[in-house]
Amino acid sequence: MAAVAPADVLLGVDVERGPGLHPPGVFPGFDDAVLSPGERTAAGAAVRPDALRLTLFSAKEALLKAAGVGLAVDPASFQVSTGPLGPPARWSQVHTPGVESGPVYLQPVDVGHGHVASLACTAPLPVERLETWQLLGS
Repeated sequence: MAAVAPADVLLGVDVERGPGLHPPGVFPGFDDAVLSPGERTAAGAAVRPDALRLTLFSAKEALLKAAGVGLAVDPASFQVSTGPLGPPARWSQVHTPGVESGPVYLQPVDVGHGHVASLACTAPLPVERLETWQLLGS
């Protein structure tokens, strides 16, 4: 997955493998390390808890990359959502620690079965999916 934006727009992307994981969770202690208290509650009540966990982790990674801070900011220190993030191709505004330039927008990206992905940027830009052959001009 690749993404481009104008020079004045902060951009972050993340792809995670999953969500077909084991019922106890991604790894012991994941919820405490990555999720806010509200997100932990939501994951515990979700029908597919690991799918929600990975979606939230991907969202947080993309947001923190857009902020330019990466995992220097504790992902459990802020909340993205306590439920599904919505369909791909829809932007949600999220407060992200470390971003002083204004709001950050988040969008789940459909990358096919077996993976979850997120795109974050400081402007709700149009998103267009291109296949590799389109980029090569063939």
